[in-house]
Amino acid sequence: MPVSRPSLLARVQDCAHAAGADLMGLVLAADFDSCQPACGRASARLPRCGSILVLASGGRGFWDRAALTRGSAPLRQWNAALASSIAEALRAEGVAGRVLLPEHGVSLNFASLGEMAGLGTVSPVLGCLLHPDYGPWLAMRAAVLVEGEPFGHAMPRPVSAGFQPCLVCEAPCVSSCSGGAFPSSAFDGRSCAQHRHAGGCADRCEARGACPLGEEHRLTPAQEVAAQRWRLSASRRRYGFGWWSLVPRRYRVR
Repeated sequence: MPVSRPSLLARVQDCAHAAGADLMGLVLAADFDSCQPACGRASARLPRCGSILVLASGGRGFWDRAALTRGSAPLRQWNAALASSIAEALRAEGVAGRVLLPEHGVSLNFASLGEMAGLGTVSPVLGCLLHPDYGPWLAMRAAVLVEGEPFGHAMPRPVSAGFQPCLVCEAPCVSSCSGGAFPSSAFDGRSCAQHRHAGGCADRCEARGACPLGEEHRLTPAQEVAAQRWRLSASRRRYGFGWWSLVPRRYRVR
C-alpha cells in the first residue's frame, strides 16, 4: 500500500532531524525553475522533478551534535550521511529523487531555495539567508529533488513572512569586512573567495560576525574555524582557485 503524503513527509523530516538538519521546507519545482536561469533549474538535474525539499540547520546544534571541530572532512562526511539517509527513506517508499549538497559544486541557488521554502530572507547585502532567530548562523545542508508531488503542494511558511531585516540596518557587515568582499553595496563572492584563498579570514567571517541578528546562536571559535575551512574548500571549487583552476568550470559547477 503506498505511503500517505503526511507519513512520507514526516519520515523524511525525522531522518533529516536525526542527521542534524532541524529546519525543512518544501518548494514546488515549477515555481523555483520559473525564476532561475536554465543552468540553475531543478529540472536540469532531475527532468521530472516536481518537488524540492530544502534542508538546513540553525545555530550550534548541528555542530554540537556532530562534534565538527576538526576541519572540513568531518562536515562533508556528516552531510553525506544526511543525503544517504534521506535517499534511502525515499527509495523505501518507491519515490524517485536526487539529493544535492552545496559543497558538490551544484549551481542551484540554495539561498533562493531557502527563501522560497520559508526558511528565511535573503539579505540584499550579505547575499546569504537570514533567519529571524538564528540570523546569519543558518546553513543550507541539502536540496532533495523529488519526482512528482508526493508531499502535496506546500508546507506552512511562517518564518520568512514579513521578515525584512536589512531595510533599517546600518550594515555593520560591510564596514567590518577587511577582505574587500563589498566592492559596491552588495556582497561579491569572488572577491571573498580570493581573499580567503590568500589566507584571509581563516578563523572567522568578520561580516557574518558583525550581523546583529542571532548573536546568541553564533558558533564557538573552534566551530567557526571548521566552518571557514569548509567554506574555503567550497569557494575554491566554485570560483576556480588553487588546483581547481585546472578544472573547467562545467566540471566544477554542475
